[in-house]
Formats: sequence, C-alpha cells, structure tokens
Amino acid sequence: MAWPSAFLGIAHVLRRPVLWLSRHIGGFAELEHVGRRSGRAYATPVRAVRRGGQVVAGASFGVTSDWVRNVLAADGCRIGIGGELLDLTGPRIVAFDEARALLPPVTRFILRRLARAEQCLLLDVA
Repeated sequence: MAWPSAFLGIAHVLRRPVLWLSRHIGGFAELEHVGRRSGRAYATPVRAVRRGGQVVAGASFGVTSDWVRNVLAADGCRIGIGGELLDLTGPRIVAFDEARALLPPVTRFILRRLARAEQCLLLDVA
C-alpha cells in the first residue's frame, strides 16, 4: 500500500528540503520530468539505485502519482544520481518483488517497510 493520501499535503511541503538532501546523501536521486498536461519541468526526490544500464526508482506514492504518470507519458526522464545526470528511457512499472534483486538491502528495507512501495519504476540508461 502506498502512503496514505493525508500525507500528500505534507509531502508537498517537504519536497524542497528533501530535494536539497537528495543532492547530499546517497540513496536519494533528483528525478526531472515534464508535466504531461502543463509541459512544466518538475524535480521530484525519489529513492533510486543505478544497476549497470538500469535505474530502479521506488514508486512510494503509487503508480498513479503524477511523477510516475509524467515519466510514462514522456517515455523517459532525467535523473541526478551518484553525482551524474542521466537520461533515462523505456520506463516500465514492475512489482516490488521483481525489482528486489536490483536493490541493496538498506534501500529494499526503506522502500518496502517504511515507504510501503508495492511497485517500482524500471528505466534504461540512454
């Protein structure tokens, strides 16, 4: 189950501090995507890990959250992760259990137990 909808109002307020943290601590990434209706550029902090030619990002607020829908509609995004800015393509939603093997133990615990992510977004590095 994704985060309760009551948390969404708080999440909006916490976005800026978490974006700042994402640039300074490992395990977080800054995902840049374009609004599917507005065309505006957005930056969203996510828990993400790069494994070779793929990036796995936890869909903590569910696959119906705007950032996931924007990435799917645009067929890609950019992500700042590990000091690199990567172009990503071919987004697909996978069950958390399918992405489990790609995630380090700490990230796996945080996404599954704390963030309660049921799905992840799997993307290819362009």
